[in-house]
Amino acid sequence: MGRSVDKNVETTPNIGSSCPLTSLRAVAIGSVVAMVVIGAWAHWPESALAKGSQANVVIVRKAARRLERYRDSELLEASTPVVS
Repeated sequence: MGRSVDKNVETTPNIGSSCPLTSLRAVAIGSVVAMVVIGAWAHWPESALAKGSQANVVIVRKAARRLERYRDSELLEASTPVVS
């Protein structure tokens, strides 16, 4: 004898995991990936001066934590280094 199937019963598709640890694990992995990406971006070196350009004056503004490089009176680069 075969099984009888009730055709009036609706079945819901399995959309996601019913285990709360799976979603918690996904949030934890996403958080770790986000922290690694932000940390790498924060410590990524800034671009150097254009090839062939040379500064003849360097001014350090300590209160503003800013370093400025000049060639004669033209500002070549101003940077705010990351201080840890």
